[in-house]
Amino acid sequence: MDGAIILGILAVVALSLAGALVLRLLLHSPVVINWVADEALPRLRRRLGHRPEEPAGRPIEEIASSIRRLGAEFHGGHPGRSWVKSEAFRRAYDEALAEGCRALEVDSDLLDILPGPERDAERLRVEHLLAGAGLVLRRAA
Repeated sequence: MDGAIILGILAVVALSLAGALVLRLLLHSPVVINWVADEALPRLRRRLGHRPEEPAGRPIEEIASSIRRLGAEFHGGHPGRSWVKSEAFRRAYDEALAEGCRALEVDSDLLDILPGPERDAERLRVEHLLAGAGLVLRRAA
């Protein structure tokens, strides 16, 4: 009979310790999860040779800077500028706008349209869409 009492006491103690252990693990699980996400997974990826994906193109900040610079030249045309230089700015500005569309995943046919009124209208539409997507197209006055 004494063995049964001791066995019962040991079972109660074991259950209490198991409950305390589970509670402790639950309270510290965010720490463990964050450690795994921040430390263990990157180490494992480095060991397996996985590298983070590189961005496909230039950073959006550089694209926006090019759009602002080229847009100022294109829209602000200087008197006496040659047609060749004006056309070069137009082409460069259109290319920069198209790059901005690719970076921000905005649909555009700008480069597929021949120069003329249709392309000018598409350029205005693209400028409006990029501004709506959060790209600052003009420098502050």
